Amino acid sequence: VVAAAALTSVQVPRASAATSGPAAHVERARPATRAVSHRAEGPNISAVAAPSWQTNNTVWALAVAKGMVYVGGSFTSVRPPGDPAGRGQVARSYLAAFSARTGGLLSFQPRIGGPVTALAVSPNGRTLYAGGQFSHVGGTARDNLAAFSTSSGALTSWAPAASGKVLTIAPSPAGSQIYIGG
Repeated sequence: VVAAAALTSVQVPRASAATSGPAAHVERARPATRAVSHRAEGPNISAVAAPSWQTNNTVWALAVAKGMVYVGGSFTSVRPPGDPAGRGQVARSYLAAFSARTGGLLSFQPRIGGPVTALAVSPNGRTLYAGGQFSHVGGTARDNLAAFSTSSGALTSWAPAASGKVLTIAPSPAGSQIYIGG
């Protein structure tokens, strides 16, 4: 079963005794309450300042690994909590990373050439897989799929080609196979 939801705000609360430990990894990244309505012409997004990081377009995917919350979508910038639209924006092309402990924006900035609609982390937590509709990451050719080291943020040599938009990624439990859907 694959579920999809559109978000434009990501709340990464500070860790506490109640949210630390292995079970907390799923709870740390959750959408903030925000006024969004979808109409035929697209989303109508409120410019009201929110207490969480906001993107300038839709968030399609979330993943958590090694104390980081990864956010993929159709956005090209994020803005800090409390800043109104148009102020404090930080460039992030379709993929951004936040500290799960502090909620702060991290320096991870892979410059993907199109929307990211799927994210997954390898079972050992060492690799972040990204899928979507893009042809490059930085200056390196990638056909809708890419993988990054969660330690360094570097693009890995994993480079399968997907001929269409990738909507879901699922590593096998052992991490020896990666399942792709689109």
